[in-house]
Amino acid sequence: AGGDHFYFRNSSNTTTMKIENGGNVGIGTTSAAVSLHVAAADPILRLEDTNDGYDYDLIVTGHGFAIRDVDSGDAYRFVIDENGLVGIGTTSPISSGAATSLHIYGNHNSNNTILKVEQDGAMSSALIQIDSAADRDSSIQFQENGSNKARIYNDASADALVLTDGAFTDTLYIKGGNVGIGTTSPSTKLDIVSNTSGEFAGLKLHNTSTNANDNVAIQLRPANLSAAKIVADAPGASD
Repeated sequence: AGGDHFYFRNSSNTTTMKIENGGNVGIGTTSAAVSLHVAAADPILRLEDTNDGYDYDLIVTGHGFAIRDVDSGDAYRFVIDENGLVGIGTTSPISSGAATSLHIYGNHNSNNTILKVEQDGAMSSALIQIDSAADRDSSIQFQENGSNKARIYNDASADALVLTDGAFTDTLYIKGGNVGIGTTSPSTKLDIVSNTSGEFAGLKLHNTSTNANDNVAIQLRPANLSAAKIVADAPGASD
């Protein structure tokens, strides 16, 4: 003891732990800045469950901050790196070579890797909200082994919702209540456009039922019956 502090020293008379008169405890430091201050190269705090035999380590390393599963071969379960990126199941939160704010990684033979958002309140809903800066698109991308397969995004410049294929070619475009297939400027409720030579732009209705009463039909039901029509025209023609 000394100076209203309590010290623990080793055989070399080096202070290994200090309890300050204000209640802060320092391990590896004599200047505890918080209630428990541990200072070391790659400091580790181990939490051991003596009932079930599970051990977890809290670590500060070159990865930043990590939670390590001791009983699973020191597997890193959670990491916050020095840039604030978060990895669950990985120590390198990246995607396609780019830094990723949250990276969830699974390597299971029979279990899926799932991100679940759950709300159990009777008057509330579970939501996923994607908010980009002004005039920037927001998107959900689908990949297979790092290769692009599809994407859903909002075209911020047009206030439209777009579905693309693996080449990120716009295939379905929803804007102002109109749906475009093959066009980003749908002028009707359903606008199908093909500009590829030899390609047939068509709408196919197919019923595989063998029941004689199951039909395939296109129904026209305007408020004014005389306004119902099917029009075939050439490019540039008018109704």
